[in-house]
Amino acid sequence: LHSASYRETYNEELAVPKTIEELVLVSERLNGLDHNGDGEPDWGFCVSPQTKVFYAFLAPVMQTHLRECKTNTDGEFHCGVGERTGQNLFFDVDTFEPLIHDEGFKYAFDLYNRFVRASNCKPGGICDFKAAFSDGRCAGAIALPETLTEMLLEDGEYTIQPRLDEEGNVVWAPGQNLSDGEYWGRRSIFPGSDKVLDWTTPGRPLVDCIGMKCPLANDGINYSPFFGEGADVYAINGRQTKPQAADAIWDLIMWFSEVEPIYKPLNGMYRTSQLAAEKPKVAIDWNDIMAEDLRQVLMHEFKSDDMGGNPSQDLMLRAVDEYIYALDIEMHQKLIFADVSDGGLYNENDPSKSLDAVKDKRVYDANYQRFISDLEARFDDINGRQDGGALRQLILWRESLDLQPKKDEQDVCSDLLATNQAIFEKMNCISKVNLQSLCDTQKDDIEEYSPGLCVSVNSSDQTTTIVIVLCSVLGGGFLVLVLLFVFHQFRKMRAIAQGHEQLMEATLNESIRSLRQLDYPLHLVRGDDFVAEGKLLRHEVLRNTHRLT
Repeated sequence: LHSASYRETYNEELAVPKTIEELVLVSERLNGLDHNGDGEPDWGFCVSPQTKVFYAFLAPVMQTHLRECKTNTDGEFHCGVGERTGQNLFFDVDTFEPLIHDEGFKYAFDLYNRFVRASNCKPGGICDFKAAFSDGRCAGAIALPETLTEMLLEDGEYTIQPRLDEEGNVVWAPGQNLSDGEYWGRRSIFPGSDKVLDWTTPGRPLVDCIGMKCPLANDGINYSPFFGEGADVYAINGRQTKPQAADAIWDLIMWFSEVEPIYKPLNGMYRTSQLAAEKPKVAIDWNDIMAEDLRQVLMHEFKSDDMGGNPSQDLMLRAVDEYIYALDIEMHQKLIFADVSDGGLYNENDPSKSLDAVKDKRVYDANYQRFISDLEARFDDINGRQDGGALRQLILWRESLDLQPKKDEQDVCSDLLATNQAIFEKMNCISKVNLQSLCDTQKDDIEEYSPGLCVSVNSSDQTTTIVIVLCSVLGGGFLVLVLLFVFHQFRKMRAIAQGHEQLMEATLNESIRSLRQLDYPLHLVRGDDFVAEGKLLRHEVLRNTHRLT
């Protein structure tokens, strides 16, 4: 409908946008034109502002490859088997700081804000894009896969309705100017970005998508599909006391896993198995153009990282709903759709005068920075309510990303002590590590964090060493004295023993000699005295009583 006027006005063809910047520009140019011929100005692309739509804008800017890449001899990049890079849209894998301070986040936000301004959203944040699309007032739409299907099918729930005159005649219908074999309801992959975050440079600046900065790019454009289709998880209560109830739930879960996708089970109707057929089962009754569009989109969306794809990393973490809700409130309610007088970007009295990132840079940036600060505070509050706080969240986040090397809390805190002491303090790492024990390996880091700590530890160590040496010397001297005393006593006892032995030996020898010779004079006693005593008296007694002759 607008191709000719678009080409005449902008000197270029109206084509499917390849980048998010082109998407925003085309939507702004089509906003205000009459799409359904009712004489009323309509909108650019219609959307229901949600965090998942914002993340679709953010993903191709923030994430370039989930695995480390290698270059072959032809200069081609291979990124399917390397180690995990840790790239994601949510939290830093070393500090758990939210990735909201980088240039890439603001770049994506600015585009998303412009996109919402050119959409069907009305003052107060009313954005009924399904009704707007069915009325033919949207140049295009951003929607979840299944919702988009109901928009594009001829008999879909939200498909565009023909406009009739008073007599019931069709005066306008979608695709009325198309040739045979063409179809108005086309589906395309979400655009990528020619600007990406440079993860290898400090500060992670925004750079052009070239070379190793963007190894999976296609014609200089980085794609990172953020597939927003939901899924359900089922479980059986292990404490269920009624076996019949548990069996019934089990049968239901098994049915969900086997049911044909055309019946739209709760866990989503799109899956990789549908790509095996030339025409997906869910599109078996569609026209060939619409079915092939779906197939091409699913091939792009479902290409995993080990197959060379770049699917957006999910936030697989405790409190995921709280983080997403916090972003939704701070970004949509308090900034994009909040009035300028309340610190927002929207002018409720005159939407055309809403704050512009370039024309109203000072106020726009101030309000944006307030949004970033408030969002970070909410994230910190969420972390504080989790068991183990932000530090434990970081450990779980790294585990969910399968990052190497594996780190425990002490490893993380030791690294933070060397790289980011503010985060070390914020995560209360001081309660997880013993700084004194790290003086040998991280002395400079500890001295920066707590000057003099390692010096006092060294002084204490030196004092302890002196005491140990002194005690060793005194102990050694005392031991020597004890040994000398024992040795002296031993020699003394040995001399006494030897003297006693010599005395006994001399006495025995003397006795033996006396047997062989008479050493003393012969003394006699009178016979009547001897008899009178009646016993043998000693020599000394007889001598002293003068009875010897």
